Amino acid sequence: MVNTLNAKFTLAGAPARADYAATSFIVIPNAPPIPTKVIRTNDNQGKTLTFEFKDGIDTDTHILDDLTASIIYADNLYSVSKDLTGMLEVNLLEGTYKGNFKAILPDDFGREWQVEGTIDITVEPLKKA
Repeated sequence: MVNTLNAKFTLAGAPARADYAATSFIVIPNAPPIPTKVIRTNDNQGKTLTFEFKDGIDTDTHILDDLTASIIYADNLYSVSKDLTGMLEVNLLEGTYKGNFKAILPDDFGREWQVEGTIDITVEPLKKA
């Protein structure tokens, strides 16, 4: 299975920003039954898109909002999401994370980029030896 995390950025009147397509994926911790706190991705341009879950997420369907999670995006600038919405289905034992998200990512110039994307990843959960 091919892991994907794709995001499209839009802002009327601003220069186009390239779509984000993750090429590497890290889940922290990846040790069921401990809840996942972070999903970090990188693309082949050195940009990162990271999900941080305030209380961690376990096996279940999770509604994403500003109270439960945030998205951090870093290219030449660093943005932390606001107005986050979405859903993420998680199965820690199978290592699957699947869902969608939408948020606003303010940049250092005061612009508010809209980001919308999907996530469909599978990682191999770590076990105690």
